[in-house]
Amino acid sequence: MLVQVLFDLPMSQTWTYFVPEKFQKKIQPFTRVIVDLKGERQVGLVVDIQPMPETWEQSYELKPILRLIDQHRLLNDEQYRLAARVAEYYFSSLGEAVFSMIPGGRQEKSFLPQITQTGEITLPPLNAEQQKIIDQVLSPGNRKGVQTHLIYGVTGSGKTRIYLELTREYLSHGLGVIFLLPEIALSYQFLDQLKPMFGEQLAFLHSGLNRAYRLSEYRRVLDGKARLVVGTRSAIFAPVHNLSLVILDEEHDSSYKEHASPRYNAKRIAYLRLESSGFSGTLPASLLLGSATPSAESYQYAKQHVFHFHRLRQRATGIQAAEIHLPLYHKDMGPLSLFLKEKMEYHLYRGNQIILLMNRRGHSNFALCASCEKTVTCPHCSVSLTYHRNGNLLCHLCGYQEPYSGYCNTCHGKLTLCGSGTQKVEEVLERHFPDVPFARLDQDVARTKDYAREILEDMRRGKIKILIGTQMIAKGFDLPGVTLVGILNADQGLSLPDFRAGERVFQLLVQAAGRAGRHKKGEVVMQTMMPHHPAIRAATTGDYDAFYADELLLRQQAGYPPFARIFRLLLRSPNEQLLQAAAQRIASWLHSELMGQDLFSEQQPACPIEILGPVSAPLEKIKDEYRMHLLIKDPSAELVHGTASRLVRELESGRLKITGISWEADMDPVDLL
Repeated sequence: MLVQVLFDLPMSQTWTYFVPEKFQKKIQPFTRVIVDLKGERQVGLVVDIQPMPETWEQSYELKPILRLIDQHRLLNDEQYRLAARVAEYYFSSLGEAVFSMIPGGRQEKSFLPQITQTGEITLPPLNAEQQKIIDQVLSPGNRKGVQTHLIYGVTGSGKTRIYLELTREYLSHGLGVIFLLPEIALSYQFLDQLKPMFGEQLAFLHSGLNRAYRLSEYRRVLDGKARLVVGTRSAIFAPVHNLSLVILDEEHDSSYKEHASPRYNAKRIAYLRLESSGFSGTLPASLLLGSATPSAESYQYAKQHVFHFHRLRQRATGIQAAEIHLPLYHKDMGPLSLFLKEKMEYHLYRGNQIILLMNRRGHSNFALCASCEKTVTCPHCSVSLTYHRNGNLLCHLCGYQEPYSGYCNTCHGKLTLCGSGTQKVEEVLERHFPDVPFARLDQDVARTKDYAREILEDMRRGKIKILIGTQMIAKGFDLPGVTLVGILNADQGLSLPDFRAGERVFQLLVQAAGRAGRHKKGEVVMQTMMPHHPAIRAATTGDYDAFYADELLLRQQAGYPPFARIFRLLLRSPNEQLLQAAAQRIASWLHSELMGQDLFSEQQPACPIEILGPVSAPLEKIKDEYRMHLLIKDPSAELVHGTASRLVRELESGRLKITGISWEADMDPVDLL
């Protein structure tokens, strides 16, 4: 017996192995095996089983299967077909696409993460706006094809209430539901609500789970025992039976885009899954995208009636949106202005809680030499080192660190620590609010298992009065005691060389401000040195439609999404000269390919697709590798993808003779750094 095996590697082919007699009655398609691949033990997935041919001619001896991992298949046929589409669209191998769908555990273990059990949850009654949206989603007129709905609702407007009602309705009809969230910590908040409502129908899937538990949950979904999946990005591949409803909360969030091969976007995969599920149910196949700050692309598609457009303009609790203050601020004030300190004292005196958003880790952003005016940079990356309170300078890209000596390595002048991060805010709180319990939540501390969840639980119980954090604390959390939000560096990110920079800052500010006063009157203080920037002005005035109108006009004039589609090729090499030569060779090939020169024509056709670059990437060097990129841009997705496909084939075949260069192909990138 022979089997064809796929690997989680950038290889297009399958490999043939011999099945020893002891495994022949146990082995099944779509199960994992241990095999020898080029002298190393690797996990592979069996995708085809064939009888041994009576006449077998081979030029080498076949290697045997060494061990079986699974007793039962891990993929269904629909997933395998989807994997092929993912691989083709996102320029990955089929093996990479398949392995992105299945959990990595090798032994199943049944246990539940700790959940606050509150018994049966009593949901608040639906208001008129919420009921209208539910009726429109369930409308019989929406039964043809996949219906995409954008729910554009202010923070606290009750989008979650709509999600829960629709989930209950679809499950009651025997249909499957996937509910995606951008943050693992946020998914625990929803799990506390959903588990008492849906019990064993619910499965919880994300990368932070114990691998054995994740495999067990995945198996329950594959076997049809769980029809509701809650999780982060990768949960979109869960093998839910009769999948008919997919919900993406905070649909604008960039975490729905995978940054390793295959570089898929969960929004697109959600649509493909609903489109290819082949199930004609009693309710329409629906994709729900919810946000208080939808992406410019989704907003435009809704305005063009490509998506159904729903608005929620009022908070569900009836509480008015928090009052926003924009005090005069300059960097010499430190992380907390006098105005903000006074507001904090007022809210703490009244027994309320505070969130402080500082979207930078560490203590000080960089160390500057007063003599030569140079900053201390990472020897492996083109960024400044960040000072941390443990006395080290740290690179946030590669992890390099060195002790902070206080003196410049170049001219031996004295260094000055500049800028502020979350650790400096801690230092200021220790000095000005010594008796107030506070906590910090950023990537440096959230690596500890369940730390983020425990911190948020302590906030709900009132044990913590002030929560300091980066952008992860701005996403969807409902903390009833929070009445004041201080945004300490509101203009952080506006200067990034990315066409989405303004949109991202606007979204972060609105989302962070939405944490204040959800259940009683609240206030927001935005500290900025750029108060007249359109993103900050829109976030403070609440004129979101004006912001989107201006943003979309700029995108249209520059030819960026949603008015064009983009493919990005990123090239990396430790040899800068070799990299530049390779980038120019690729660009030359692209231009000659697109010009389609006809030697017998007196008039050469214009290049139909725009090529930008190659140029150095904004982050020019990471982990000792120089980086360059180029973009292929055009209003036609077919033209962009077709051109990119030809380029990728040239690179994979070696015909472009690009040696010593690593490359990444990214269709529909969400950042260009």
